[in-house]
Amino acid sequence: MKKNIKLIFTFIILSCLFSCASNKMSMSTNETMTYEETGYSVTTYDSNITIDENSKIIINCDLTIQTKEFDNTNNMLNELVNNYEGYIQTSSIYNYENRNDAYYTIRIPASSFNDFVNGTKEIGYVKSVNTSIDDVTDSYFDIEARISSLKAQKEKLDQMYSQCTTIDEIISVEQRLSEVQYEIDSYQATINNYDLLIKYSTINISITEVKDITTPSNSFIDDIKNAFIDSYQVFINFVQNMIITLIYLLPFIIVLVIIILIIKKTRILSKINFRKKNKS
Repeated sequence: MKKNIKLIFTFIILSCLFSCASNKMSMSTNETMTYEETGYSVTTYDSNITIDENSKIIINCDLTIQTKEFDNTNNMLNELVNNYEGYIQTSSIYNYENRNDAYYTIRIPASSFNDFVNGTKEIGYVKSVNTSIDDVTDSYFDIEARISSLKAQKEKLDQMYSQCTTIDEIISVEQRLSEVQYEIDSYQATINNYDLLIKYSTINISITEVKDITTPSNSFIDDIKNAFIDSYQVFINFVQNMIITLIYLLPFIIVLVIIILIIKKTRILSKINFRKKNKS
């Protein structure tokens, strides 16, 4: 009986350890995707972006913030966006294991990009700033040239259309006019999209609520301190997971104990009956 109970508790402890390890791996994976998957070079607040007025530049940025005051940080971010005449394109807030996370896609006028990014350090601890610059100057002006050429073709086709004398000529010119207009509209849609992306930089912001701000360690003492803090947090998570696991497994444990008791009692009764038969 004692051996069976030991096996049960061993299974519970292993389950808790596995759960803690899974959570740690999950958190680590999420951080890797946030900071490394983008492939952008990390910039600092002093690395302000300067853009030539004649260039067509699209700026994208991924920014990660840690905070102990989740609601306050989100409110301050909204104020910051309004101060720089931007807007929030998408937003989502999640709560997982008593931890809040928020994700925003924000559009900020490109002229205010540097000031906005510098301003985010006032609303929380900025852990990562990853910026990418896409120079679409050649593509932009190439498309504009194509639109001008197509518009010139359309003018000639309009003149030809007014001079058509047969149905076949009318159908042929109308078909070509339709094709040219479709190409103009398609290229113009691309230009309009470029204009929006160029005028408003895209900034993806991730806000994570933490108990302790994770700052880069500067010394061996800091590493030791962080190790103690991490080990304490792992121990707390282990105890919490053990309690939760016990609650989940309680009905199974009760059933298993009853089955073990029944089997044990059955064996005892069988032995007693066997001895009685031998005596008789």
